[in-house]
Parts: sequence; C-alpha cells; structure tokens
Amino acid sequence: MPWPKVFEFYAPQVKKYGAVLNCRVQGGSHSGNYGRSGDSPTICEHGEATDITAALNGEGIELKSGTKDDQHMVVIKSQGSGTQYVLLKVQHGKRGESI
Repeated sequence: MPWPKVFEFYAPQVKKYGAVLNCRVQGGSHSGNYGRSGDSPTICEHGEATDITAALNGEGIELKSGTKDDQHMVVIKSQGSGTQYVLLKVQHGKRGESI
C-alpha cells in the first residue's frame, strides 16, 4: 500500500488521543521519549517533519500524540513500492501500580 494512504488513514486515528506531532525519524528507530514526566505532552526528539513527503521517502515519520507517560505512535516509512509501518502505545504506570 502506498504511504499516502497509510498516512491519511492513521493521522485521524492518532488525533483521537490529542494533538498530532509529525516527527522526523533519525537512524531508523523511533524516538522513545520515555520518562517520568506524567502529563507533559509528548515531543519530537529529532524535530518536527516540515516536509512530509521528504520524511516518508527518507528515514520515515512518526505520528505521535498523548503525554510522555501515555503515548500513541505510528511510525511510517516508504519501502520500495510499499510502506512499512509500526503501531505503538507506550504507557507508564506509577511505582507499584499495574498497567
């Protein structure tokens, strides 16, 4: 499936959890942004992608929303005639609390 269709499908899905950041991917891995910052909004560790097409044809893009302790991410990268994508939910509990 071409990346524009994957991007167009998942962007509104991620938006259900808050404002969506279009983050650049560096080094072929997603940015963790993990920590004990609770309700602080998630951030782009490698900067925001201003050119979506260039980012997707390069190392990829992360669609991120939520807080640092409750993140929703989709990592998308163009791969040949198809698209590689990964869905992630990162949730931290407080010490002694089960998730």
